[in-house]
Parts: sequence; structure tokens; C-alpha cells
Amino acid sequence: MRAAGGGESIRPLSTALRYTATYQGRSVPSVHLRMEDCHDMNISITKAEYRVLLDLVYLGEWMLTANDPGDDPAKRTHRAVVQKIYSFAKAMGCESLIEGDSEGGMHFPTRQYEDSGIREIVEAYDNETFWEELIQRLVDRDIAAQTPHLADQSPRSEEYWTLIGDLSQRYGEEFTTHGLERVTVDEM
Repeated sequence: MRAAGGGESIRPLSTALRYTATYQGRSVPSVHLRMEDCHDMNISITKAEYRVLLDLVYLGEWMLTANDPGDDPAKRTHRAVVQKIYSFAKAMGCESLIEGDSEGGMHFPTRQYEDSGIREIVEAYDNETFWEELIQRLVDRDIAAQTPHLADQSPRSEEYWTLIGDLSQRYGEEFTTHGLERVTVDEM
């Protein structure tokens, strides 16, 4: 396989399920990962740790694809790793959370998984990011309009950072108190 952008050749990860690891005296599944130009790595995880790994993989994939669900070649390697992790769901006792498509061989989170609290994590992240981005963009706009000489400085002066802190605090207090209630757009 060629790397995105025509760079050097890379080989996709290969995995195998092995029941040779032990945890607290019991055999547990381990995942064997091999990457070209890297040493082999064995990771032994419990079923509880695999469940946490599912959340991390789901959230990572969501971050990567939520705003760009198309088939971006640069994301194929990431999606292949997600599919490999999902493919162990049945062996790790999580078949109710990840289901396989027998025709395409793909694995997908089930409705039960998405209703298990993972969506609330995404929504909390989205909410926090919305407010942070809104404040940052308003601050950037205000600095550029009110003090353009500060906006173009490199490196930034102490005056610039003080102004950013003051404006960010004012907008933060406004939105904490009033939400979007007092936000308007002129000439609409």
C-alpha cells in the first residue's frame, strides 16, 4: 500500500487473537499488532479494558469522520485500525455493542452502544467546543477591528495577551449568564 501523498510504501496493521496471555492467573485474549519497521507488540487487555478501548476508538473515529464522512484516502488506514479493534468485540464479550455486516465484513457500533452514554460524551465535547470557538472568534474579530496593529504582531506583545484575556473573560461571563439570548446579527 502506498502512503497518502505518494510517499513510501506502508503495510496495513495485521492482527491475530491469541489466548496465551494471563491476567491474575487466568488466560485472557491478547491482541498481536505488527507494523512494518517496528517491533512486534503484544498487548494483553481484560474485557473491561477492551470496553474502555471501544470508547476511545469510537471517539477517535468520530473526531476523524464526524464532519467529513466521505471516503478520504488519508483516513483509510485509521478506519482499517478501527475495524480491526471492532472485530474483536465478540471474542471480548461486547457483541451487543459492535455488530458485523456479513456481506461487507465491516463492523459497526450498535444502537445499544450509542445509547450507553457515549453520545453524551460527544455532546458535552461539542457544547464546550462551541462556546470556546465562539468566544475565540469574537475575540479575534474584536482585536482585528479595534487594534489591528496588535493583531498583526509577531511575536505577540504582552498588551495583546492582556487584551485577549480581558475580552475572553467578558465574553465568557456574558455567555455563562445569558447564553445566546443577547446575540444578534445586524442587517438580517
